[in-house]
Amino acid sequence: MNRNGLLLAAKGFTLIELLVVIALIGIISAVGVSAFVNYNKSQAFQQDLSDFVNTLNTAKSNAYSQVVPTDANCAGKPLQDYRVRVWKTKYTLYADCGTVQDGLFTKSFGTTVVFPGVTGGWDDIIFLLLTGNVSGSGNYVFSENGLSKTVNVSSAGVITVR
Repeated sequence: MNRNGLLLAAKGFTLIELLVVIALIGIISAVGVSAFVNYNKSQAFQQDLSDFVNTLNTAKSNAYSQVVPTDANCAGKPLQDYRVRVWKTKYTLYADCGTVQDGLFTKSFGTTVVFPGVTGGWDDIIFLLLTGNVSGSGNYVFSENGLSKTVNVSSAGVITVR
């Protein structure tokens, strides 16, 4: 009340107005979280694809230059080729030194990878010395959450992504 005994107009928000604002904040947050999760999945997909292509290019480059690994597995043995062995869930870069295959590193796929024509086991992409030509060329299809890319390795050693 004021001096004249009249009620002052109430200042502030009603409960319904506050509930509407909170509901809107909740909806906007849900949409934002969903978009962020999809963005993270997309980035993980692109990273897997990029890592695989970089590994193929490393094998090709090492085959061209005939780089012999310095570890004990290849010491004093002739280098025959570099290969990338692809399984359903991982891949390994190998240096083929005579009768020994030296696994230089292994990485796991976070996405689904399909390579047609291979049932179970693995597939080898072999880069021959000096030429960089490939034995075991083919297509490797990466797919995850509606995203799909194909890595093609030609017999001439050309690596393309489409």
